[in-house]
Amino acid sequence: MENPRYRLHDKKSLYFVCGSILSMFMVSVIAVDSLGHASSGAYDLGYDHGCADAGVSDPEDRYINQPGKGPAFHSNRFMEGYNYGFAACSDNVMRT
Repeated sequence: MENPRYRLHDKKSLYFVCGSILSMFMVSVIAVDSLGHASSGAYDLGYDHGCADAGVSDPEDRYINQPGKGPAFHSNRFMEGYNYGFAACSDNVMRT
């Protein structure tokens, strides 16, 4: 006959293992999701600034030419978005 104490111990172990696996899965999903948003956020922010700067006729007034705002102060991802946004919105400004 099986000892009921062992069944209780087995259930606790099973709950612990399942809970640990679920917790690790949730942490990994959150970590990966956060990294994705961080990189796309920099690109999107750069795109928005580039697009806004496309409508500014005086280069000295553009965001990217302000002290502490130039390419040296931003990530490559931000600058990719900025350059693409500037080019895309420059086309729209010229067409209107």
